[in-house]
Order: sequence, then C-alpha cells, then structure tokens
Amino acid sequence: MKTHTKAKILEKVLEIWDDARFYDEDTKKSLRVNQPEFKVEILKNCVEIEVSNMYESPSLSFDKLSQLSEFFGTRNISDSKFSNSGCETCDYGSSYGFTLYVRNDK
Repeated sequence: MKTHTKAKILEKVLEIWDDARFYDEDTKKSLRVNQPEFKVEILKNCVEIEVSNMYESPSLSFDKLSQLSEFFGTRNISDSKFSNSGCETCDYGSSYGFTLYVRNDK
C-alpha cells in the first residue's frame, strides 16, 4: 500500500467526492448549503476515511472505490455504513454516511 500524508489523502478524497458538494455536478456553480464532511485517520495498519452528510449519505460507487484503490495501490478496501438520525420532525443534525478502511493487500 502506498503511504500518503493526511493532507494528501484528504485532497484526493475531496477530489473524488467533488460531485457531493454541488447541486449541478456538471457545471459546479451551485454549492450545496449542506456540505458533506470528510475525516481521515492514519492508523498503524489502516487508513480510515469517513464520508458523511446531514439528511442523506454521499454516494459510494465502484468508480470512487477504483480511484481510491489506484491512489493507495491496494484493492483491500472495505466499508461500514452508519446512520444517526437527527430531529424527530425535520432530521436536522442527522449524519448518514460510511467509513472506508484501506489496508495492505494480503
């Protein structure tokens, strides 16, 4: 697995999930009011990448996983989805998304 700095990983994650930040994915002129959140943790044997958003989860596709696989030089990427509801009537404060675990190929 290729090693990268936390800043470089976050830069790549923002590039991969750039479409989640805009209403108009093609022209990228209208930013969403509710922006997705990204967290990166580098652990001893793993890199954890959390991608989340209020109200609905950002998309996770084969294309996005392929880009991460190429970036890290590994195919050993697993995910764990989560959903934390918010306000009972409007879901404000909710968090939906997934954590990706990137490890060395074995």
